[in-house]
Amino acid sequence: EDTEKLLIEYHKLFSNISKEALELRFLLIQSLNDYEKIYNLLSNIDAESSKHVFSLIFKVYKDFVWEWILDETVSKYDLYYYDELNENFLVKVNRIKKNKNSQEKYTQFYQTFNHIRGIVPTALRQPQRAFITEFLYEGGEDAGGLYNELITGIVMELMSKDLPLFIQCPNGRLNKYENRDLYIPNSKCNSALRLKQYFFIGQLIGITIRTMNYISFNLPPFFYKKLLNIPVTRKDLAFFDTTTTKLLESFDNPP
Repeated sequence: EDTEKLLIEYHKLFSNISKEALELRFLLIQSLNDYEKIYNLLSNIDAESSKHVFSLIFKVYKDFVWEWILDETVSKYDLYYYDELNENFLVKVNRIKKNKNSQEKYTQFYQTFNHIRGIVPTALRQPQRAFITEFLYEGGEDAGGLYNELITGIVMELMSKDLPLFIQCPNGRLNKYENRDLYIPNSKCNSALRLKQYFFIGQLIGITIRTMNYISFNLPPFFYKKLLNIPVTRKDLAFFDTTTTKLLESFDNPP
């Protein structure tokens, strides 16, 4: 259904443009898509301007730029020093305490946050994993599996009532309309500590993007648009808060 709507929308946009004009525009855009040209262009413009340029760049070149950025900004700190683990990157988590106690300080998120906040942020820019995980009193050596398990556990806590940083979206709280499973940031969590925790969540998102850990943050497109400074519309609000959207529409079209 969404694809059909998109095709109809594109048809309306292009129906008044001749085939020749479209071909000319494509050839022009194609001529811009060259590794050297893109590199020189992006090296000489600011981040705000690059947002407008990116819509003209083919995906294969975007992927190239993305990989180049990741390579250029990789951390100079190593998890291991001459095969010995750098203790600064060892995150110890006690899940047994968490299972026996519902207090927030025993969550995997809080324990990891308390350790990570002491690490220089740029040190977390590792190519495979940002740190080594140890689950206390459980045994096991982290060859990547424990790390993935911890990241998954943290996200599950964030998308639940275990932590107050995210709350159910209005559609979910009312149990009406679509996308009831989504969560949104809790505006009441605005203390200095909570803001640091949100910063840590941003670090987690960056870590998972860099290390290609696919996680299930049940967040609406609205969240990511605001994060990337992309304008949001009423349609984005309707995605998770249909009641408020309908109320706003009633103000626009009074009976």
